[in-house]
Amino acid sequence: MVLVSLCRKYKVRVGHVLDAVGPAFGSAFLVGTLGAFLDGTYVGTITNLPWGVRYVGHLGRRHPVEVYEIAAMIGILIFIAVLSRRGSQKKWPYGILGLWFFAVTSVVMFLLEFFKDTRVYLNSLRANQWILVALFAETIGAFYVRGGGREAIRPLVNRLKTYAKFSKRTA
Repeated sequence: MVLVSLCRKYKVRVGHVLDAVGPAFGSAFLVGTLGAFLDGTYVGTITNLPWGVRYVGHLGRRHPVEVYEIAAMIGILIFIAVLSRRGSQKKWPYGILGLWFFAVTSVVMFLLEFFKDTRVYLNSLRANQWILVALFAETIGAFYVRGGGREAIRPLVNRLKTYAKFSKRTA
């Protein structure tokens, strides 16, 4: 919502901003996650795998979640680079690459959240996972709007409006 309002204020297309923010966010995320790994900001769950890491103040070997996230983000950035080449060849509209970045990132980070040792839960999922579900849902909604789904549903909405006017008169 903030992104859309700022784009309208400065008269910049949202698609251009999304295409720029995706890879830039991914690169900044790599640097921040490397710092989090060196700092031990958050730790993974206990594991017996040979690549488990010992953190100061925590018992046992833990999943190096930050390393998993770095590898995943490098894979996502490579995927976006491949899509960028395909999109420039096929003349995709602006914003599609940014939407793909946020859709894939939200799914991957949702899955990696299961390896983190955290105690903040809302129902059966962690709080961060709920935020990632919301991000994925918003991205799918943007894909729908960007792909013309809004125009496909407009006749149905108009029929519902007509029905609502009719029911108000007879009530």
